[in-house]
Amino acid sequence: MAWTENWQPILNKPDWEYDAAVQWRTDPQTGEYITYKDSPGTIANGIRTYVNESGQTCEVYVRCRQTAHPERILGEVSKTYYDNRNWYDYLYSYIHNHITSYQYIDH
Repeated sequence: MAWTENWQPILNKPDWEYDAAVQWRTDPQTGEYITYKDSPGTIANGIRTYVNESGQTCEVYVRCRQTAHPERILGEVSKTYYDNRNWYDYLYSYIHNHITSYQYIDH
């Protein structure tokens, strides 16, 4: 490995980290792929950024691991999804708490 790892927590995904030191698609020393060979976009600070077919900008943590198993590198995790997770949780909570179901009325 040609870089010094820089493990950082993944927001909204407890007990997971990503390597913020990754800047390349392949390890400059070994030539081995760090991320998927044909993955689109650019990599900076451990995050791959690309535009999907719908025109949405997406971000992906490239090199991830669980803190309970730091020796096991597990690949990519969607930064876009987890960054928006608080919004989804809020929306679900709002709907669940403010929209009531129909009540049965006995005539």
